[in-house]
Amino acid sequence: MSVEQTGQESAWCALSAWLGAVVDRLRRDGAPLAGPFPDEGEEAALAADAESFGAASSYLAFPGPLPRPLWSMSMPSSVEALLCEVHQRVRGACWEERFWEAMGTLVPGPWPESVAMDLVQRGLCRCLLAHIASSEGVWWELVGEYPEAAYNLAINRYTNPDDAWDRVEVVLNERPDSSVFEMLARVEASSQDKADQLARYVAAHS
Repeated sequence: MSVEQTGQESAWCALSAWLGAVVDRLRRDGAPLAGPFPDEGEEAALAADAESFGAASSYLAFPGPLPRPLWSMSMPSSVEALLCEVHQRVRGACWEERFWEAMGTLVPGPWPESVAMDLVQRGLCRCLLAHIASSEGVWWELVGEYPEAAYNLAINRYTNPDDAWDRVEVVLNERPDSSVFEMLARVEASSQDKADQLARYVAAHS
């Protein structure tokens, strides 16, 4: 096992411990954090609380562009189960959206489809879920609203050897945005055929 893999395993364990503590507080009808929440500075409180378990490590937390495509990522089932329970217990709270917005930079994807889709369909955290590793279904819901969702979905299919070019083209047709073309052109395709198809597509739509 590489140093990076060992680091990721340790970070997942830390994240699981932290989410377990959050769930335990919620089961006792408490606030999800040990400190004052909800209140001003929720995001800082969440980060500090997670840091105490070591969850906010560089192996997991990644604000900004995704470090790798969604198809190559996975979330341990134990972490996914905890995240689903957190979702169930905070659903409907007046501070729910602020809670998930702060969680977005601490909990990497892929998020459980049921959690991410429920938030999107209720109009919560739509911008966040367009940017992070949520799910292909969620990104598709947001393609027309956020170019980041289109880019993330297109790059996921463009780099996945199991996806044919036509699945990439569907996304580009839905969002024929030059910024999406430009970002996709910087990524290595899973095949030369896809790279050639992209070049032809961009030329035809320029």
